[in-house]
Amino acid sequence: MSDSKGAASGFARKLGEIIQLKRGGAVVMTSAGPVQIGSPPETIKDSMRYDFSVPSIYILPSRLYREEWGVSLAELEFPVYFNFFVLKRKTVIVCEKSQRARAEEVLRESVFGPETIDLTADYPRDTVPFGLPDLKREMDYFRRNPFKGGDLMQMEDLVTFVELRPDGETPVAKGHAVTVRRGKNAVGVRDGDRRTEVPESLLAPQIEPPPDTPQSFEPPLFGVTCLGASHGFDATEPTSGFVLWVNHRGIMVDPPANSTRVLESFNINPKHIQGLLLTHCHADHDAGVLQKCFQETKITLYTTPTIFKSFIRKAVALTDLPAVNLYDLFDFHPLSLGRPNRIGGAEVWCNYSLHSIPTIGFQVFFEGNSLVYSSDTLYDPERIQKMHETGVMSRDRMSSLLDFPWHFDMIFHEAGVPPLHTPASVLAKLPDDVKKRLRLLHTDMRDIPPSSGLRRADRGVENTMSLPVRPSYRTEAVKTLDALSRVDLFTDFPIEKAKEFLAMAKIESYKSGDAVSLAERREIEPQKFYIVMSGQVELRYEGRSIVYDAYDYFGQTTILLKQARRSSLYAKTDVQLLTLTEHDFHHFIRGTTVATRLIRLARVRSTGSWDLLSESRIFSRLSTTQKTQLEHILEPWDCGPRTHLQRPGAVPTAAFIVRRGQVNALQARKTVCRLSTGDFAGDAVGLFNQKPSKLGFVSHGVVEAYRVGGSDLKDFLNRNPGLHYRLMDHEYVFGGGKRSGARSKHAF
Repeated sequence: MSDSKGAASGFARKLGEIIQLKRGGAVVMTSAGPVQIGSPPETIKDSMRYDFSVPSIYILPSRLYREEWGVSLAELEFPVYFNFFVLKRKTVIVCEKSQRARAEEVLRESVFGPETIDLTADYPRDTVPFGLPDLKREMDYFRRNPFKGGDLMQMEDLVTFVELRPDGETPVAKGHAVTVRRGKNAVGVRDGDRRTEVPESLLAPQIEPPPDTPQSFEPPLFGVTCLGASHGFDATEPTSGFVLWVNHRGIMVDPPANSTRVLESFNINPKHIQGLLLTHCHADHDAGVLQKCFQETKITLYTTPTIFKSFIRKAVALTDLPAVNLYDLFDFHPLSLGRPNRIGGAEVWCNYSLHSIPTIGFQVFFEGNSLVYSSDTLYDPERIQKMHETGVMSRDRMSSLLDFPWHFDMIFHEAGVPPLHTPASVLAKLPDDVKKRLRLLHTDMRDIPPSSGLRRADRGVENTMSLPVRPSYRTEAVKTLDALSRVDLFTDFPIEKAKEFLAMAKIESYKSGDAVSLAERREIEPQKFYIVMSGQVELRYEGRSIVYDAYDYFGQTTILLKQARRSSLYAKTDVQLLTLTEHDFHHFIRGTTVATRLIRLARVRSTGSWDLLSESRIFSRLSTTQKTQLEHILEPWDCGPRTHLQRPGAVPTAAFIVRRGQVNALQARKTVCRLSTGDFAGDAVGLFNQKPSKLGFVSHGVVEAYRVGGSDLKDFLNRNPGLHYRLMDHEYVFGGGKRSGARSKHAF
């Protein structure tokens, strides 16, 4: 087996060779050419860098979406485009019969867009906006088949589906003795007498650790950090996506695949991201949305109702979950067109751009500054004029598209591959003063005309573009209240408490390496409660350390339990802290349950809960904040041998996390797995549905565990849908042991 390090090396490939792709998936070399198993986002970039052609045969694995990797393995849009428009051939998709309709749905929404368009919900009631688009007619214009005299492209023009035979081998390549057979957690490819077995574990993306960037990033009041600036067919550069900063909080626009790791590599704390904005449902724009939601806490999603419905249809097809369950992954914030939307204190106006599926661009106004993003669009005055003349669009629609706000302070415009995108040559004709304020996105550097004066947006926090905003008297108060609202302890506090906090809290700043508080100075330093506003703080105690990020809190235990401070605090990066003195902290939480909850948390932590969660196969991926939230609902619980934690056939009322000892997981009265330290013993599906569970859990010897009550666990998982989704998968929960059954579709 070889990997992506062999890309473009020029040596001859051997038949039967397996190439593990960097972004996920694997290729088997056959006499019919490369055959790819799994098609993750941006897989075309891997294929284009190799010394073999882009595959024409794709085999879908047993699961189209792998939540533990955060990756879809059925993103076929770009391979289909490349095979059809460049190589002038169909793509062969090999799948189970039950997967075909799902794969077709994903492709249909990506390539052709919604079958019907009704923009009523996207505009204010009783409003007739200027330039209301006929999106269906525009989509049909882009859907014309260039090889069939302009007829509308159909699915059968692009792909051929081959359904796997339930028993035996399935031929997949005409004129070649290449067959495919699906095994348990593996795919077998036979080429004549040569057999190749590909375990599905090889389809995981090859994750590179983020570089060591110790200095934290302080978001601007108003600006943009570019995460990627190229398009889906550029094999050398990341796909476009950026963070829009308003009031120091970020909106990630069209998060690229693996956006969580991109943020890590830029040292952008994910807690600075308040939401996602989705402009449309092409794979190079929406691939990171589902991933972001499954990996982290519930997040706000901004888009129009039309685009949201399209995204949900794709997500249902990929995950095989009911739509009603997927709604629980997001706090959906519908964006209206024809009136302003309020996001993070800014005024945002949206418009439908000219593209092959419903797509929005937007304008942002904040503290006297303006920013515009074209999104994917065809801005070509000559083409737009002809589209009006041939009846594709109205005069008002033509005028609205041509009237682009080139006078704005900051301009981000795409310049992708025509005819779906704006030719860079058109933008090269803009006045020089416009080009100084313009940055290109969705653009291959090689396509920018030399000496045109055009510049592509530069990636990275060091290249963050910000507009000069003079902090108002509200700025510090907004930042302080934002930090307070992020602390789960205080989310339900009334407005009177917020006023108290503003009056009592102090902001302390430290440089990287500074001592914030030293254990040896505990007799002379006052006790304090801390909230991290920005940066990182390292707590050191008896040779161990804990790193606190933005919006984490600490110091409450020593205050409430009246303990002598035994740890020291150091600024790991430049840091800003909100602090309350011991007296003010007691005053702030008086009359609330916070003290009781924090004392309970301290006692649970004294039993080793933090270390257990940090080392657990199930829970180690949780953030510091998520682990703290979980610790709040843990209750130490012990039992002797052969004790039923949960009986088969009973409605679950609790779940357990094993501290010490072993627990047998039962199904049909048979042991299917033995759970140990850090494992989850419970049926999340049965607990949520309040229906009898087919699973049982019995102690194997003396067991020490943490018990989590049913209502507490439901509340926690509702706020953390990524963990919820993983706990639905019994095979994942049982550590890959004997299969206990497929994921329930009554999930959330």
